[in-house]
Amino acid sequence: MAVFITQVEAGPVALITVGAVLLIIGIMGRRITSMSLVDGGMTFEERVEQRMSQADTSEQAYEVATAATTVAPEVQKNERISLMSHAAYEEVVADRVRSIFGTSVVEPRYDLRRGSSRRYDLLLTREGKRVGVEILFGDPSRSVDISRVRDRVQYALIPEDLDALIIVCNQREPSRPAFERLDALVPEGKGFRYVRWADDADTPALRQAVEEQL
Repeated sequence: MAVFITQVEAGPVALITVGAVLLIIGIMGRRITSMSLVDGGMTFEERVEQRMSQADTSEQAYEVATAATTVAPEVQKNERISLMSHAAYEEVVADRVRSIFGTSVVEPRYDLRRGSSRRYDLLLTREGKRVGVEILFGDPSRSVDISRVRDRVQYALIPEDLDALIIVCNQREPSRPAFERLDALVPEGKGFRYVRWADDADTPALRQAVEEQL
């Protein structure tokens, strides 16, 4: 976020940060009204990074990341914030999937039996079926970049022995024509679903998507 250095009565930085907090409260609701992303001695990015690193749970870190990214998407250009945002979101979604299907069905990204990292974040197996889950964090106020989804399909689904790939993201779906072009890349006999998960109101849709592919 740009910092303006000038001499005015109210102060541009103060006006920007007050407006940002009001917008955060309006978008995210009462659950983060006590969240302070503004500190007179710290920049917006520094405050966000501090709040995320000091969060007690992945859910709290995800809430900070969501609020900050909604107000100032450019905050994700900060490498540390971006990494923490993705890690927090991945853990929150993975926790929801594990709570629904159990650890006997859900395996983490790293498979000790293979000795290498997979091309997706979670593997779900049931009665011989294998479904990969890729988890992506982005600006929740915007639609996902279709190229980002396409790259994951080509990277994970095509070379792997998966029956299906599910991409879970907190961003809105792109246009239907864009998805139709993407469907053409999915190998015959394999499944693909995109699911938007922003909070627990979306958990039923996530469960349904997984059930349809398992």
